[in-house]
Amino acid sequence: MKKNPLLIVFLVFLMVMNGVLLYLVLDKPDRKPRPSRDFIIQELGLTDEQTVEFRNLEREHWHRMKQIDHQLRDLRHELFRNAQNEVFSEKERDSLVAVIGILNQKKDVEVFDHFRNIGSVCTPEQRIKLERILLKAMKRGPRMQGPPGERPPRDGHPPGPPPH
Repeated sequence: MKKNPLLIVFLVFLMVMNGVLLYLVLDKPDRKPRPSRDFIIQELGLTDEQTVEFRNLEREHWHRMKQIDHQLRDLRHELFRNAQNEVFSEKERDSLVAVIGILNQKKDVEVFDHFRNIGSVCTPEQRIKLERILLKAMKRGPRMQGPPGERPPRDGHPPGPPPH
């Protein structure tokens, strides 16, 4: 069997990425769990009527996000299923990648609209609190953590990639 060096490099890359992903997902003891949806209800002091509307919005939002996620998963599977297909053209690849980008944009719009809808259920004072919650959540995002080399060690593990 003829060994394809590009395939070997790609497989090694995927194995390394899987290791990094496992490290990032499993080695997070210092991270707080994501607050429950009840957190927003309590922080905003929603009334019973507002809570019913909030839960309806959450359910609808979850359903729409799940649909988009399923579409994204299927498109990514299609894309990578054809990674070694020599008749799969760059034009087909670019087309799939463009649709994936559009769906990611759709997710961002959905999240934005969801929080706007939550705000429409709130009083002016609750909207101010909601804005503070959203800003605080945005600061906790992965882009705001600084360079990876400056992270403190976690539970005795040195910084850097996971051991082999």
